[in-house]
Amino acid sequence: MEVPAPGPDARKRKARDAAPPAPAPASEAAASPGDRGNLLLAGLLAHEFLSSGTVLGERRGAEAAAATGGGGAVRYEAVAVLVQRGAARVPGVVNPAQLAAWAGGR
Repeated sequence: MEVPAPGPDARKRKARDAAPPAPAPASEAAASPGDRGNLLLAGLLAHEFLSSGTVLGERRGAEAAAATGGGGAVRYEAVAVLVQRGAARVPGVVNPAQLAAWAGGR
């Protein structure tokens, strides 16, 4: 059994790849790219609301009005001073925001 010899262009990549690639078949998922963005945004908003109780950075609901007092900035500043002086020794806390969350949860 004899193998036929390859043609003159068999090893040349330029000749082999000269034909344009076939277009990819269109699918239903590719037809509506806006849905993915909406799902991603919905997921991000849901995660924000479930983890911190806010939507776009603002608290929502009746209890949010009572919870948004002016003491947050003062408390954060006091905690920041503790951390900067080196007086805070809480395992796993490395910044003032984590210390404020730890102090608020106790």
